[in-house]
Amino acid sequence: MKSKFQAYYRPTDDEFKHLWNEATFALDANVLLNLYTYSEATRDEILALLEQIKDRLWIPFQAALEYHTNRVGLIDKESRKYSEISGVLNTAKSALEANKRHPFIADKTMKDFRGIVDVLLSELAKGEEALSTWIREDDPIRRRLADLFEGRVGDAFSEPELAEIYKQGKVRYEHRIPPGFSDQGKPIPRRYGDLVLWKQVITYAIKEKKSVVVVTDDGKPDWWHMLGDRTRLGPHPELLVEFQREVGKPCYLYNSETFAQNARTRLRNEISETTVEEIRDATLRDSAALRAALDHSIQNALRQMAVLDNPIQEALRQSAAVRAALDNPTQEALRQSAAVRAALDHSIQDTLRQIAVLDNPIQEALRQSAAVRAALDNPIHEAFRQSAALHADLSAQPLIAPFAEKSEQPDETSGPIEISESSNEETNDED
Repeated sequence: MKSKFQAYYRPTDDEFKHLWNEATFALDANVLLNLYTYSEATRDEILALLEQIKDRLWIPFQAALEYHTNRVGLIDKESRKYSEISGVLNTAKSALEANKRHPFIADKTMKDFRGIVDVLLSELAKGEEALSTWIREDDPIRRRLADLFEGRVGDAFSEPELAEIYKQGKVRYEHRIPPGFSDQGKPIPRRYGDLVLWKQVITYAIKEKKSVVVVTDDGKPDWWHMLGDRTRLGPHPELLVEFQREVGKPCYLYNSETFAQNARTRLRNEISETTVEEIRDATLRDSAALRAALDHSIQNALRQMAVLDNPIQEALRQSAAVRAALDNPTQEALRQSAAVRAALDHSIQDTLRQIAVLDNPIQEALRQSAAVRAALDNPIHEAFRQSAALHADLSAQPLIAPFAEKSEQPDETSGPIEISESSNEETNDED
């Protein structure tokens, strides 16, 4: 089973050893930008670690672009933090110095506090000035990074290649295929930045036939296999599967903290536990800041919804009032219409009753007319029957009966009558 689902299993110690000995280390922009948030000691140890693996170091073009695009804004943000902290310390100092004596604070303690505050304010002022100088003039961090990655920056994609990646990204994000689907709320083309970086990593690995270890401080779930929203179990399995399918070699992901921890044992690097703890604290602060930013955005959205909700509710109330105003005359009209229908029904029923009253004599007259016709029909029928009988008797008489009286009737006792020839001749002459 493991051979079919390798991405869901932690690599063995031998597999990790192979990666740390052979793979290229590809850094994301956030790893470089976070160097501006560390103390000088921690920053120097991390840069020393990168210099140790310089020959196997590489940065995707997209990561280098994002580093240069965001560098000045991040330095300015850190500079403002120095100013804010200085303001808080000055406020506390002024509040304590407003009263010369405090019953529960010893004079020595107050003196020590003022001394500490003054030292902190001095160091903060130097730090703020240094950061301002890095914006205007030379940036020592950028200078060292430029030396580290000279000749080790990937190539940019062409415009047609980027257009195709954006097209793929739309489909991938709809199906939550990593990386980058957590950035769908960003404008185009920024929302596809992580996907472009990932495609550049795969393109490099195919060309160089290399395994790759990606180091990123992006803590969103489109890079990591997460339990809930805080517990990170390892790299997102779909990323490892895609890399293995496209390149035919293994890939793995670390953030700055786990990369530094493993470097101490895998590379025998002398990075201190203090440095690892500072990186961990910074990662936790970033996660907390991200959650706070998300919470702030959600609360703002809820407030905006509440602001929008008031006019909507007012509109609904006005709509209800309009409907009520319309309902009153409408209901009155319906009542009047019902009254009219009731009056019409009453008139119709009266008419029907009157028709029923008239119907009785009409029906009686019809019955009498039928009786008269029946009475007349009887003698007529009898006359027809008598006429038919007479006609039958007349039809029974022979047609020559009237002429029988002119013939001589022979005597019943005489013999047959002889007719002479002379008689016939006389008859003929008369004719």
